Amino acid sequence: MPRSSFRHEITNAFRPIARVFRNRSNASNAVNQASDQPQQLADAPNRSSIRSGEAHHSPGVPAKDRDKNGLFCLHNPGGDFNVDIVAVHGLSGDSEETWTDDKTNKLWLRDFLPSQFPGVPIRVWSFGYDASVFGKAVIDIEDVATSLVAGLDGERQGTHSTKPIIFVAHSLGGIIVKKALILANERSDIWGDIRDSTHGAIFLVSPIGEQV
Repeated sequence: MPRSSFRHEITNAFRPIARVFRNRSNASNAVNQASDQPQQLADAPNRSSIRSGEAHHSPGVPAKDRDKNGLFCLHNPGGDFNVDIVAVHGLSGDSEETWTDDKTNKLWLRDFLPSQFPGVPIRVWSFGYDASVFGKAVIDIEDVATSLVAGLDGERQGTHSTKPIIFVAHSLGGIIVKKALILANERSDIWGDIRDSTHGAIFLVSPIGEQV
């Protein structure tokens, strides 16, 4: 699937999802206003041992010279949020170029997706790994999936641990997401919140029927 078509395909897929969370957000806001109780946000330490967090690259740095491995936050509303959306690219892709329109050079995860959730504060993440044809990811899916689930868990401590998660996966990324959820289930003593908080996934040409 050409990168230029991602925006249209996933925008359509997200519309009903956004409607559900928008309705939930409106109901939650009504309750909060009635109770007039301030919400305390816990600043828990980051338990992740892999590179994760805000991805702010200097505009003049070529894409080939950027560190694209790990979990990158592309949109953060600041303060509290309602949903984590996590994108995982596929074979021969990377954390930015896979989701960037060829013609406009817009990164739709950052430039368009948040507008699909009006009134609903969302965080948008992109997970990167070595997805070259001869890269390590092709050899060891489990290592990459472990990095994904561990990194996400590290960013969701305290009051964030039960926020809903929606995955968006392209190609090989679908297998990685599937394996990450299997690991979260198998290691529920550590990553049970990831398993329980996953509300859905959008797979784009992913062979998710394959054994992992």
